[in-house]
Amino acid sequence: MTVNSDENGICEVFINTGEEGCTALTEAVGRLISIAIRSGIDIESVKKQVKGIRCITCIADAETHVLSCPDAMGKAIDFYLNGSNKFDLDITSGPRSIMICPEDGCGGIMEPEGGCYVCRNCGYSKCS
Repeated sequence: MTVNSDENGICEVFINTGEEGCTALTEAVGRLISIAIRSGIDIESVKKQVKGIRCITCIADAETHVLSCPDAMGKAIDFYLNGSNKFDLDITSGPRSIMICPEDGCGGIMEPEGGCYVCRNCGYSKCS
């Protein structure tokens, strides 16, 4: 993600997913973020809307847990706002599938534990 700024702060973003992620989705979200910023919407509000969005196939990185392409964009904006000009994710192994908790409203990630899958969010479990 490339973040361009002027004297007023961030003014536009460009997203390049390379071979990973949904190119159309990330381009659309990048354009919408840029339009929102140019229209005077606070970058913190924009960031808050995209951070935390979950996707069934996500990038699992040891140092930076990313839930989706929009979540990665929100985290990249965070890094930029905190003075870092580089936000790298090691995605050479490609996206990994995850299981989302089926409990209504939970949205937690199911983690393997002792032959079962457990949601740390709500406690739901499912054994094979």
